[in-house]
Amino acid sequence: GEYMIELEEYLQIMLEYQEQRFEQYCEYCEECMWEVYQYWLEHGDQRKLSYEDFKNSKERDLYYNPKVNQNFYKVCPEYNTCSEYQYTCKQGMDESYTEYFECTEMESY
Repeated sequence: GEYMIELEEYLQIMLEYQEQRFEQYCEYCEECMWEVYQYWLEHGDQRKLSYEDFKNSKERDLYYNPKVNQNFYKVCPEYNTCSEYQYTCKQGMDESYTEYFECTEMESY
């Protein structure tokens, strides 16, 4: 069957869906980077970084060890994406888009 809903309701549903996906992305990457950090501590360079320093800097890549760094992808398949997640998640969703999810009345000429 076919269903009809108000455009404003549909747009609100889509906005909520995007917000949920964004939260899931941040949570997934937080867990993923924690696993990478644990692996790095066990197998990586002798230089120890706190978890915050590890995930917020490129320093982990400065001490590149091909054997260790290649295994980051085994621990976290989305390592490339998640290694940058903290910048996106700190900023949050771009709220300027929410204005596009609201209906406004326009004057006709």
